[in-house]
Amino acid sequence: MAAPIENTLVDEVSLLQEQDYASMGGTQSVQTATTGGEEPPAEAADPMSLTIPALTKEISDREAGHSELESTVTAEVKSREADTVKAAAAASNIQAGLATEVKAREDALSTEQASIGAVKTSVQEADTKMAADNAAVTAAVTKLDTALGAEVQNREAATKTVDASITDLKTANENAVKEAEDAMKAETTKLTDDVSKANKEVEAAVAQNSKAIADEKQSVDNSINDNSQLLAAVNAKVANLVTAVQNIQQGKAADLTSLTATAAPAPPQAAPPPPPAGATGGATTGGDATGGGATGDGATGGGATTA
Repeated sequence: MAAPIENTLVDEVSLLQEQDYASMGGTQSVQTATTGGEEPPAEAADPMSLTIPALTKEISDREAGHSELESTVTAEVKSREADTVKAAAAASNIQAGLATEVKAREDALSTEQASIGAVKTSVQEADTKMAADNAAVTAAVTKLDTALGAEVQNREAATKTVDASITDLKTANENAVKEAEDAMKAETTKLTDDVSKANKEVEAAVAQNSKAIADEKQSVDNSINDNSQLLAAVNAKVANLVTAVQNIQQGKAADLTSLTATAAPAPPQAAPPPPPAGATGGATTGGDATGGGATGDGATGGGATTA
């Protein structure tokens, strides 16, 4: 690639030189043409001895530019050659890397195709197994539906039987409760009547017992009065006896008539009225109180007898 570039640059330099020479010849011809109408000079100058400072400077400048251009072109050519070498090395590296990448991609593609084949096989096996499982599940669901239908029918029949039993039991319980309530009401009524009757009898017995107690208290009070009188008489006799004994001890005459006199017996007490027939407990209590009074009287009488 460096040779065509160098040839192109050389051609461009040659073209520039030709244009310079052509411009120089054209100027001379123009000058000749412009002076053709005038009279020629007396002496013709040597054309080879004529010099044009501007053209000489232009030629020098063009030559310097040409040299600079050749140097630039040479440097550019060398740079392009170095870049070409680098590009060739880079292209070689790229080709090597590309070949490696292509080989790796081909290997990966082979592995991927193998994996896809394995996945496809697995998917097919899974589809087959899924179809078999689906058929088994469908059969199991159908069997379960049949069993559930039969169970539902059995449960409905059992529920109806239980409902009927509950209704019968409820009716029987209601009847039993009604009968029990009726019996309880009857028993309560009878018990209320018996309690009322018993209360009335107790009230009557209490009234009779209260009267008997009052009579007994009066009898006891009378006995106490009689006992007090008898005790006073006994005390008087004891005092007379003490006086007589003292007189005898002193040698005095004792009056024994007062000692031999007997006390008048107390009047008999009236017997308490008998208790009422209905108040057994009250009559018993009254009898005990009466016996107590009689016992007291007996004790008092015993004292009078001893005196």
